[in-house]
Amino acid sequence: MKLVILNGGPDTAGVGIGLKQAFDKYAVGWETRAICRQVVYLDYPTDIVWPRNAPGRQKREVIRLVKEADVLHVMDLEGALNWFAPWLAGKKIVVHHLGTHFRRNPEEVSATCQRYGATEVTDSLDLMLYPHISFLPTPIDTEALAALRVEKFQPSKRVRIAHAPTHRAIKSTEHIIRAVHRLARKHSIDWDLIEGVSNRECLERKARADIFVDQLLLGFGVNNIEAWSMGIPVVSGLVDPEARRKATEMWGQYPWADANEDSLKAKIERLIIDPDWRAELGERGRAHAERWHSQRAVVEQTLAVYERAGLRVAA
Repeated sequence: MKLVILNGGPDTAGVGIGLKQAFDKYAVGWETRAICRQVVYLDYPTDIVWPRNAPGRQKREVIRLVKEADVLHVMDLEGALNWFAPWLAGKKIVVHHLGTHFRRNPEEVSATCQRYGATEVTDSLDLMLYPHISFLPTPIDTEALAALRVEKFQPSKRVRIAHAPTHRAIKSTEHIIRAVHRLARKHSIDWDLIEGVSNRECLERKARADIFVDQLLLGFGVNNIEAWSMGIPVVSGLVDPEARRKATEMWGQYPWADANEDSLKAKIERLIIDPDWRAELGERGRAHAERWHSQRAVVEQTLAVYERAGLRVAA
């Protein structure tokens, strides 16, 4: 079987290359390629970079890969399907909604997906806006991140708190900064605001943290999953009531310390002063990452999506 993972822009959060790496390890008999149009400062690994000014021979190679694919798995930008419309008839197509692009105009985006006969999935609970959109977790190399944690973490009497925003407004960064600065007046803490660095540096700095504070709006993203994989307790918030219901329905309890603007300072403070709760929450997050986001688990879930799309597959 041949799988092409296509990002119409950069590889958002490295989800595309992460899925390829998972398939390379755990999907026997599959040949997988991951294509993105550009590389950003986060510097995720890449397979095929197909820039807009690429020579014609590279475009022809990309078209060949798409034509030969059994599955075309499009990340985020469903408009990329228009580029390959002449070669999509009869092909199994999956569109993977990742965030802002879909939130801006979900009705129009979904209509385009349905026009191409695409199966729609998302890695965000708040984006399960229609009954036909199913949840497909983001794959993470949980074993590698657990090993990085062992390598980098050094216990200290000072509690290290980390936060790694790519968009301060979405991540409630200013509110988080204020809460941590107030807590620093009472407790021995180190504050690590991780911004503008490569994913590798972000992971290494994150691995040194005792507590990771992600955001207060959308529940979780790749930041959380990486921290869970390392066994780091996470503070996060999920506003949408329907998304909260789905999280409880799927998981029973949240793998993060649930917070909003009013409770954030108290939740962080409890983790600062209670190492037992840090350990308990870290173990819960680690187990959650293995169950839902490990490469093997995500391959199994992805193959199930492809089967629902009508492809007869075998892991």
